[in-house]
Amino acid sequence: MSDLDLVVEELSKNKKILNKTIKYHVYALWHNGEIVYIGQSTQLKERIRAHTKNKEFEAYSHVECKSKLEMDVLEADLIIKLQPKYNIQIGNGYVSIRKLREKIRSIDDEYKYNPEFYVRKLKKKVNEAGITIIDFKGISAIKQKDVKKALDYILDD
Repeated sequence: MSDLDLVVEELSKNKKILNKTIKYHVYALWHNGEIVYIGQSTQLKERIRAHTKNKEFEAYSHVECKSKLEMDVLEADLIIKLQPKYNIQIGNGYVSIRKLREKIRSIDDEYKYNPEFYVRKLKKKVNEAGITIIDFKGISAIKQKDVKKALDYILDD
């Protein structure tokens, strides 16, 4: 058997099957013992590598989630709780009150310029509905899962 045959035989023994299952990850970038960014990805190593171009960090950690929904919610909740310096958006688990207003305005012309649906009044109505409003770097938002309840309450008034 030639050296090349031995190599081919060794390569055949060491085959690794690619796992086609999508894995959902929420990750943290660390600098000087502090979390400086929270993110999510289905391609963790590539995403971490991309951050080396524009963020200063020396380590990362991650958790695996069971679904995209769990990943979205966990990422958003961590961003709100930790408010890392590189995160400038809340994440997919939340909707800003401004976006809620845009959604209402797009329903019908009667809502478009109605002062009852300006941000300040929407915040008051969302509170009346028993929905928690969070503040993140000057943005007021509610959980994505509460949007329907908020719209039902606001538009039923």
